[in-house]
Amino acid sequence: MEKSVGFFIFRLGSTTEYLFLKSSKLHEWGLPKGHVEVNDTGELGTAFRETREETRLTPSDLTVIPNFRVSMTYPVKKGSKLKETIYFLAKLRNPDAPIVLSSEHSQYKWLDLSSALDHIKFKDLQDNLKKADIFIQELKQT
Repeated sequence: MEKSVGFFIFRLGSTTEYLFLKSSKLHEWGLPKGHVEVNDTGELGTAFRETREETRLTPSDLTVIPNFRVSMTYPVKKGSKLKETIYFLAKLRNPDAPIVLSSEHSQYKWLDLSSALDHIKFKDLQDNLKKADIFIQELKQT
């Protein structure tokens, strides 16, 4: 089964905002993620490598939020093989850290939950971003 891993990257300000990237190829908005490679050190290793490649954010720019991991399995195309996509939750330490895009992406945006949901076309991913947002709100209360 094909496998991709990434992050829901968020920053805190007056609202919680999520980092979205626009694909240069498909012109769709998505999140930092990518395929697992042989030399990756586990799922988090893949998420960090892909985030660094796509945004130039490094592990020192992010705080991984413990105990949050979501997984979705779906067919890549109708009748084709299955793909698993896993997301972890990571807070951007410096809300003003620069995002430097690779050639894979043409734009980035920071979006609040409502706007973010409008940019996601798959219900499973929308539901998992809502879970992440609830998780963040609960953390803010502790």
